[in-house]
Amino acid sequence: MEPNFAIIGQNGSYLNGWISKKNDDKMKERIIKVMEHEGMGQAQFSAAIGIQRAAMSHIISGRNNPSLDVMLKILHRFPYIDPDWLLFEGGNAP
Repeated sequence: MEPNFAIIGQNGSYLNGWISKKNDDKMKERIIKVMEHEGMGQAQFSAAIGIQRAAMSHIISGRNNPSLDVMLKILHRFPYIDPDWLLFEGGNAP
């Protein structure tokens, strides 16, 4: 069985094609769920994880996919989040 993840280049392009558009949308939904759980808007959340506000806006709007770096920053800032849930929709939701 192949792993269900992708490495995303600095320009946002996939280095492989293992994650579908449907999973990208679900990743975005999980990020929104974390924001809601924390009671943060996009500006507060992007500042909390150390990314540009525009980058978060592009992820939420669906223009860009969340990079591995963004996902790792979320996990670092909010250590209670189950990495399996955030990345693959397994594990436990916050």
